[in-house]
Amino acid sequence: MTEPIAPQSNPEHRVPVLQTSSAAGDPRWGAEHREAKAAAILQTLCHFAMSNPARADWLDFGCGSGGIAAWLADHVDHITGVDPEPWERWRTFQAAHANLRFIPASAENSGLPEQSVDVVICNQVYEHVDDPQRQISEIRRVLRPGGYCYFAGPNLLFPIEPHVYWPFVHWLPRQFARSLMKALGVRTWSTRTPKTTGH
Repeated sequence: MTEPIAPQSNPEHRVPVLQTSSAAGDPRWGAEHREAKAAAILQTLCHFAMSNPARADWLDFGCGSGGIAAWLADHVDHITGVDPEPWERWRTFQAAHANLRFIPASAENSGLPEQSVDVVICNQVYEHVDDPQRQISEIRRVLRPGGYCYFAGPNLLFPIEPHVYWPFVHWLPRQFARSLMKALGVRTWSTRTPKTTGH
């Protein structure tokens, strides 16, 4: 386990501009508007739950390339991003923010200490994990008493699949859905596609 990183002060609370959509190795999905998503998460938590989010340790489960965590780093004491695979941008973001670290681990088994964070962000992640119940248990395990979780995801009962925008494909068994989409002209199917409800 790495040592905690000292917080970075930012009295101006500037809003950094991240070039998230153009860098090599960034995800193809949702790369645009990471700053707006991060600001909306912070605003939502401030409005509904937290009076002082800056004095908290944050965790971004399923952080991807790290754009949301990097934006939030200017507004919170410390933030850790967790994703199953390391991304190219992590080094750049960590170099720019002393209070930001990334860990390659799953959202179902992060390896973080119990009750070690005040806020967990789980933004559009649960549909991608193998065991959503384990993910929920992991969130509960790492949250301190009185902590908050920002949990957002697609409504899998909605007939249009929220990542590829095809009707009903997310209700099919995964292998069948992949084969069907390939047969109908989809050239690639990302390994990070959402888990289907039918297995």
